[in-house]
Amino acid sequence: MIKKSVAVGVSALTAVLLSLGSASAQAAVPSESTPAPGVAAGADTETRQWVEDNATMLRAAANPCGGPYQTIAYVDGRLPGDGGDDDGSMVAYAGGTGYLCVVFYNETPGGANEMYFNVCPGKTSGPGCGTDDGKFGSHAGPITISDTGCFTAAYKMRNEKDTVWLINGKRSYGARC
Repeated sequence: MIKKSVAVGVSALTAVLLSLGSASAQAAVPSESTPAPGVAAGADTETRQWVEDNATMLRAAANPCGGPYQTIAYVDGRLPGDGGDDDGSMVAYAGGTGYLCVVFYNETPGGANEMYFNVCPGKTSGPGCGTDDGKFGSHAGPITISDTGCFTAAYKMRNEKDTVWLINGKRSYGARC
């Protein structure tokens, strides 16, 4: 199920984008008192429910986007190619900066999985895309892209024991796709 909400803000703060990156995404150790990110005002009931159901995971990940990215704009809890075990989710955080920060969460029990994550503004690859791949315990990303009202994400995930991908697919999100 794809859950969408109204896109947030379009003013680009270049300084904020330049200050973001994998190194700056490291956050303090979260606790139960660490708040989960907010939900965009126009978010549907399913998005709000997903955030409520996954608040512990979201706190544990300590919002890898950091900075102004405190509002969930898009959630996909049923990724394309997921065999039905709900092994991962995609969350796109908005911060009113003209950019989205997108994360692919690993929701499998146990350790790290091999993950590939590619995100592009619009429906095709090209300038402005970002990729993160490797072995991750909690998430791949964050990847920051321009918020054009449409973005496309490709996902792959498997553990060392699997010869087939647990998740393997691609999907576009947003009102302008």
